[in-house]
Amino acid sequence: MTSSIRARVLIASTLVISLVLLVAGLAVYALLRNGLSRQFDVSLMASAEGLARAFEYDSRGLHCDREGLEGAPRAIFRAWNTAGSVVAQSGGNLTLPPMSAIDLSATHDGVQECRLSDGSSARGVRVNFMPHVDSDYPGPEPPSRIILVAAVPLAEVEQTLSLAARQLALALLGGVLLAPLVLWPVTRLVVRPVEAIASRISRLDVAELDARLDPAGCPIELRPIVQRLNETIARLEDAFQRERAATANIAHELRTPLAGLRATIELATTRPRATDYYQQTLAECRQMTAELETLVERVLLLSRLDAGRLPQNPERIDVGGLLRACWDEAVRRAPQPPSGVRWDIDEGLTLTADRACARQVLRNLLANAVDHGAPDKPIAISAARSAAGVELRIANTSARPVGGDVQRLKQRFVQQDENRSRTGRNAGLGLSICDELVRQMGGELSLCVGAGDRFTAVVSLPGDPGERGKAAAAALVSLPMAVSRLAPAAPSSAPSPAKT
Repeated sequence: MTSSIRARVLIASTLVISLVLLVAGLAVYALLRNGLSRQFDVSLMASAEGLARAFEYDSRGLHCDREGLEGAPRAIFRAWNTAGSVVAQSGGNLTLPPMSAIDLSATHDGVQECRLSDGSSARGVRVNFMPHVDSDYPGPEPPSRIILVAAVPLAEVEQTLSLAARQLALALLGGVLLAPLVLWPVTRLVVRPVEAIASRISRLDVAELDARLDPAGCPIELRPIVQRLNETIARLEDAFQRERAATANIAHELRTPLAGLRATIELATTRPRATDYYQQTLAECRQMTAELETLVERVLLLSRLDAGRLPQNPERIDVGGLLRACWDEAVRRAPQPPSGVRWDIDEGLTLTADRACARQVLRNLLANAVDHGAPDKPIAISAARSAAGVELRIANTSARPVGGDVQRLKQRFVQQDENRSRTGRNAGLGLSICDELVRQMGGELSLCVGAGDRFTAVVSLPGDPGERGKAAAAALVSLPMAVSRLAPAAPSSAPSPAKT
């Protein structure tokens, strides 16, 4: 199949025109054949009627006046009486075959195909009539009816039809050959809107991704393509903007620790210092390089997640044990430990997932809760079975009011602290990494803010089939209890106790 729309339109149009011409030619040939056959039958019937008028009974008996045959000299005929004897026939080399099986008692006439003595095709008509009886007919017996069969060869008609078929075939062939020549410039007009859209697309530039194509000026068939193209351009524009923002954010996040590292080193080299000062300076430099290393590792992890190259090794994980281990690690690394924590974990809760990915998600979420939570408010950690699997909730009271759409915090380099006061420690990548990891594990991460700036991160992950069965069973067990609580109590017939 050719990839050119113009060629496809040309081929399809040529095939359709050829098919239409072929059907029209066959219809014309059929109409011509039927018309000639009807005209031939009318002429044959008129010849047979003229022959019938030539027969009469007179003083000589049954007599056929040859002058009556001048109207149809080409007719080949044979006549029988009711006894089956031939009473008259045409002369010449061509004759009708013997009619030994003819129904002489039939009184109906008809036209049918027949064969002459030489085997050629002919069109014959059968006429059953009573000849004219002259007044001087002396016969004592009554006159007999005559069965006349007259035929005319079809050679001339077949030649005419053959000539017409050849002429029609030549006309059809000429039309088929002429169609591509006529359609070629027409198809250019058909594909001109496509070429116009292609020209407008070619003028688009990366620096002008805010430009859009106007679907109103396009044909109806091309409007869905233009609309999808505009949507693609909008997504590209958004992707380029995110890329520019990511480049600026990475530069900003790298600039602060690098500037601090350079300033610390330059200050240490301005003059000789004591050993304790150099040790303290090296410790500060080590801390800043560790922050740089953490940032680079997070950016590399995101790039691997985008490329889908992070391997998954699912295994059965104890949810409670993993949560407590990640909590201990988050507390150890926190600059200021939280005031407390409330645990609510279902006993024996497990899930099947990659341990490294699950650990990374929980470490990031718990570290986010510790770093951004109010120091005097406890953190709530819960894990329970759900209909889909396992649901984890980590809630903390935010130290700063959270406004706007909280789901935007899952975007890269978006931080709650718009002034980036924690540059070097928090780059706004933790929730982005969690969202990508949870998505690769087949789950979903959602964020919400409740009353009193209660910030909650909810992780829904598919659990073990056994865990889902336990969750369904627990729901069935609790259903009657819930119904009984909702049902109104029946009135009691016993008297109520007296109040004292």
